[in-house]
Amino acid sequence: MAEIRTPATLQDDFTSNGTLTLPAGYYILGIVFCEDAAQGVTDLKVGSTDGGEQVVTTFTLAGGGGYVPKAPNAGYQYFGAEQTLYVQASNWNSADITVKLLIQKLS
Repeated sequence: MAEIRTPATLQDDFTSNGTLTLPAGYYILGIVFCEDAAQGVTDLKVGSTDGGEQVVTTFTLAGGGGYVPKAPNAGYQYFGAEQTLYVQASNWNSADITVKLLIQKLS
């Protein structure tokens, strides 16, 4: 019988550029962004390199709460080894965002 694996979440809060670490052997099912301080974030992106947007292409996150789901860009869901992900924006506007990754371990 096939083994059923439950997805896990990896999340952190950001008020400026920072990083998340994707554990080795996991892939990204989806990413959810939520802004909690009623301030929009300009040119928000997630990359596998500093300044990159390989995982999530640049977009503007409106202020005032609400969840914005994003699918990872094709080819950037799985890295094999532990991977630092860079969460960056051109203007944080005093925003406070939560970035939540839904991740799954490959067997």
